[in-house]
Amino acid sequence: MLIINKEANLTDALVVLNELVKLANIQEERVLAMRAEERISGFINPHLDTAIRVLKDLLLNTQKMRFDLGLDEYKRNIPRVQTAESAAEDQRRVYEAYKVAEEILTRHLGTRDVVGEERTSGRNSGTEIN
Repeated sequence: MLIINKEANLTDALVVLNELVKLANIQEERVLAMRAEERISGFINPHLDTAIRVLKDLLLNTQKMRFDLGLDEYKRNIPRVQTAESAAEDQRRVYEAYKVAEEILTRHLGTRDVVGEERTSGRNSGTEIN
């Protein structure tokens, strides 16, 4: 008896999931149509933002339901045990990422080691931000 109820509940949930997917597809078509109208007219459609939020909510609810039903595997925010080795590895990765970011910024922006000195530009105008 309990197995029948679980199967019935799963079947009902799958019907609801299927309807959510249909609604999301309809909403996606609406978003694309509204965006196409924006491009043609050259004006922003204030209702497009709402349509996008509705689509986002439908997609998030659909995915949450898929996780809840066990149709998709949830891989984020799974707690893991922190060991000394994994902590050291995390710290090494952060250091490497920081080093790469620093190299990129130095290459594109130049060095900015002096605190309190304004960076000047040869083409400075009244409206340019340094």
